[in-house]
Amino acid sequence: MCKSGFDATRGELLKFRRLSFLLSVFGSLGVLTLLIVGFAWSRAEKHSSSMNLTTGFDMALFFLGILTLCICASYTAQEYTYGTLRNVLVRTPSRQAFLIGKLSALSALTLLLTLYTFLLSTAISLFMSGRHGINLTPSLEGKALLTTLAHCLNGFLGTMALGIFGIALGLIARSPIIAISLGLLWSLIIESALGGALPRIGRWLPTANFESLAQSGATGFSYIHCLSLSAFYLLVISLPALYLFKQRDVSQ
Repeated sequence: MCKSGFDATRGELLKFRRLSFLLSVFGSLGVLTLLIVGFAWSRAEKHSSSMNLTTGFDMALFFLGILTLCICASYTAQEYTYGTLRNVLVRTPSRQAFLIGKLSALSALTLLLTLYTFLLSTAISLFMSGRHGINLTPSLEGKALLTTLAHCLNGFLGTMALGIFGIALGLIARSPIIAISLGLLWSLIIESALGGALPRIGRWLPTANFESLAQSGATGFSYIHCLSLSAFYLLVISLPALYLFKQRDVSQ
């Protein structure tokens, strides 16, 4: 199982080596991060205490999460659309190994995208802070540096939660367009409408909780509460997805 999972992970990672994919994903994410962080600092007042090293990163995490959800949903569902899953399972009959490889590869990609966003937003914030008379260098020293890195780790966890949500939608829908549409419909429209109409209930919803986890508990809940609630939501969506993945005939 370990060797099969390793081989499946290596095979999935090869799909991300396409130059067109790397340029489109990292290029679009870089431009969005530049615009978002730059816009946040352009609206900040001189010597404002509301801006810190991770303010821009927190704002960019929303778009990173949506991008990750779309990538994970698409790259999972297209295995059915293109019929590659049937061919892969001929070489590696274990569906569990295939799924482990898929999850490991997408987790590695999500980690890389999170670090890229964090480093880019940090560089922009350090540049812009000097023009606003704000000293951010203490955030890169001592215990403050550990707090900043922990914030980056939480950003990865929250983003990966959206990625697992996308993987589950891909397994259930078996169509990239349907999986992405369902993910965006729920995350951007349904939850936004519920959150606007019922603010107290809105912060308990899955996507809002994933975003809160990414921002180290921004909704007022404790970190452990956000982590536990995120794990519960992922378990609820993953169990039916895993059941369908195991029982469905991949030849159809």
